[in-house]
Amino acid sequence: MRAATDSLNDQSRAGQPRIDGRWVIAAFAAVIVVLMAWRATLGMSMIDDGYYAATTVRLAQGARLFVDEMFVQSLGFLAAVPFTQLWLGLFGTTGVVVALRLFYVVIAVLAAVVVYKVLRRSFGRWTCFAAAAALFIAPAYNLLAVSYDTMAALGMIFAGVFAFAAVRDSSWRYAAFAGAAAAFASVSYPPLAVAAIALLITFAIRSRSGRLVGAMALGAAVVVGIFGAWLLATTSFAEIRGAYEFIVGSWSRTSGPATGTRTEIHLWRLIVSLVRVWGVPLFVWFAPAGVMSVWAAGIGRARGRERARATVLALMPAALVLPVVANWFANGHQASSLETIGGNFLIAFVFFAAAPMFTSLRTAREDPRRELALLALPAGILGFAVVIMSSSADIFWASGIVGLAPIVVAVIV
Repeated sequence: MRAATDSLNDQSRAGQPRIDGRWVIAAFAAVIVVLMAWRATLGMSMIDDGYYAATTVRLAQGARLFVDEMFVQSLGFLAAVPFTQLWLGLFGTTGVVVALRLFYVVIAVLAAVVVYKVLRRSFGRWTCFAAAAALFIAPAYNLLAVSYDTMAALGMIFAGVFAFAAVRDSSWRYAAFAGAAAAFASVSYPPLAVAAIALLITFAIRSRSGRLVGAMALGAAVVVGIFGAWLLATTSFAEIRGAYEFIVGSWSRTSGPATGTRTEIHLWRLIVSLVRVWGVPLFVWFAPAGVMSVWAAGIGRARGRERARATVLALMPAALVLPVVANWFANGHQASSLETIGGNFLIAFVFFAAAPMFTSLRTAREDPRRELALLALPAGILGFAVVIMSSSADIFWASGIVGLAPIVVAVIV
């Protein structure tokens, strides 16, 4: 009997993996963190890099929001002000730019850990790891810094993930966290309040629980209340009104028809540059990803086809490398042509993976991915549109990834 038991135990141990998957995940995470920290010490972007550091330092030195710093983007730097004050007190301005970049890396790591932990109860280890890490290592403008873009994206990711967990566990705590995160994103990037409201409405429809909706609204109200009280304590109504008029005037000069014209110019420039090098239109370079998307969406949900669909979608990132390489060659091997590839790569992946995801989840009512996707879609689509319309940035700087953040997590999972 004992011999038989020992034999079964040996067989059981033989069937187990020799290396615990958790340690493999930890090793990959450590490599990514080290690379992010190393990258944070290198170079300087000519886009907004200096502006991020200078504004944060000014706020830490006592500049008042909407009085000394008039731009609404300054809201996104508030999260880094306490750390900056501590740094300035200890070291002055020496190394402050690198310190602020590394501070973002710390925030990104902690946020990714939270996202991983919340999602892990419902999804596989590697998909949770990819979903948690992707957006934090590929931010808008490719800038590792606390800003209105990165903090808004973090808030929307948390809001979507916590809303999903609240529905899954019927937890008022997760619902309150979701509301607080959505409010934080809205404070960091005010136009995203539209997406936050869309998430609240979607959450109310999906949860069908007044208790959970109330908790989410309360969490949002607490954050907005704290911010409002602080703002009124440091700024007068007259100053806020003056800032409002300045901001509205600035937006009216940098958005609207001019944005559409700029967008068309940038798209046409990319198309022309690719044609000049190979004599083929842009869509050719996206054709492999397009074919994979159509095939994966059209094979249905018959037994055994989900594995085939998953394999194709796993290979899609490789297909999306083609337009990246094409653009790099078209720009004369300039490293700057790759500067925002991470964010744009995620946007392209969401676009091509959307149809297969819809097919896969259309009738899978018990699949937790369905709930996550349904919660993320309205807020993500509205957020993407709001960011594109309100931002004066070049569309190829991947600013749209800020609003699209909840959908990115859902698609990767």
